[in-house]
Amino acid sequence: MAGLLNLSGVASAVIFENPSDTTDGDSIPSHSIWVVVDGGNADAIAKLIYNYRNAGCGMKGATVVPVLQADGTLFSVKFDIATIQNLYVRFHLDSINGAVIDNNAVSTALIENYILSLNQPADVTDISNLISQSKPIVIHKLQFLAITWLGLRN
Repeated sequence: MAGLLNLSGVASAVIFENPSDTTDGDSIPSHSIWVVVDGGNADAIAKLIYNYRNAGCGMKGATVVPVLQADGTLFSVKFDIATIQNLYVRFHLDSINGAVIDNNAVSTALIENYILSLNQPADVTDISNLISQSKPIVIHKLQFLAITWLGLRN
């Protein structure tokens, strides 16, 4: 994975592997890898995957890039490009000291400052800390309405 992260324009990457004899819960075929990359050049990514994958290793992904082999034939490398997904949360706020809570300011601060990286799970404690950073606020009923992440999931 370090090679992927060293490519120009790649912000993050994850590699999932299924070494078992059956397709796994993420729909990765047996004895295959699933590479998900945020940013970078598709040709450079494909070339790197081709150079470092094990012979006979299957791949999963919607992006298919042909790589020229030494014998002049083309080999199709598969991977996925990460996409930004929205995270929806709902919560109720009460002021500890009776001050007026600016819900729009709280929402804006959360949107601007709570950014997940590729495959990073959303964390209710991190969200609570961010919301209550600047004001004495009690947070009630914080719940995820949809848990998504920067990436692809089946």
